[in-house]
Amino acid sequence: MAFTGTPQQVDLLNQAVDEYCQDCGIQDGDERLYVTELVSALFDLGAISISDLRNGLEAAIGAPSDGVA
Repeated sequence: MAFTGTPQQVDLLNQAVDEYCQDCGIQDGDERLYVTELVSALFDLGAISISDLRNGLEAAIGAPSDGVA
């Protein structure tokens, strides 16, 4: 199911995905898709800021310093 939200929400989610993937060195399309799906799920659960989304991603996958790549 495609995410449907306001343009601002879509921009926020894209920014969260882009920043996390860049920080972790994620370039593979399948890995980016996984991060995108997690960000969408986190948003649905109430994570509505970049920091909330980042914290959720780091809790689920790990922080860049944890060797994620």
